Amino acid sequence: MLPYPLRQLRDACDTAPLTPKILFVPSRRVGHLLTGSLARHGVTWTHLRVTTPVALAYEWTQVEIAVTGGHRPTIDEQWMLAG
Repeated sequence: MLPYPLRQLRDACDTAPLTPKILFVPSRRVGHLLTGSLARHGVTWTHLRVTTPVALAYEWTQVEIAVTGGHRPTIDEQWMLAG
């Protein structure tokens, strides 16, 4: 039997399989563990994107950051963004 959080993900993926979905996780490793667990239980997770908030924010703003001469936050700077 699937744990409750995985059942919620399964239901979201089954309800709207072609709708893009974003799942925020604290780290990429956690995301890999979740999607691996879904796959082991036979859950299809098409269009489920697993990412961290910092990675998505960087992706959405990377052009602006590059144009203004900025840089991607280092691991030491990222903790300040989490607060």
